[in-house]
Amino acid sequence: MPILRTVADSNYVKEEGCAGRLLRQPMAVACTQTGKEGKTYLSAAAFPPAVPEDERVQQRVSALGKLTANWQSVVDGALISPVEQADRRKGQERLL
Repeated sequence: MPILRTVADSNYVKEEGCAGRLLRQPMAVACTQTGKEGKTYLSAAAFPPAVPEDERVQQRVSALGKLTANWQSVVDGALISPVEQADRRKGQERLL
């Protein structure tokens, strides 16, 4: 598989994950120690018990997508006035 030197934005990744079209290849396990700063990284192949099963990963990605969608609706709702919100509930658009 060729390496494409590009970056996918977070919305694209969330959409693909929620649609079940993401594959995964764990590379590392990040470990922390109580009372110490920083992380230690171990090879995922060397520590398989720390890598969750595909089904668990998909459940978490799906939950993240739902949380993001709910948060976006809260943000969108905060950007319009109470009068505009009432008009939207009635299925009308307020003309200025």
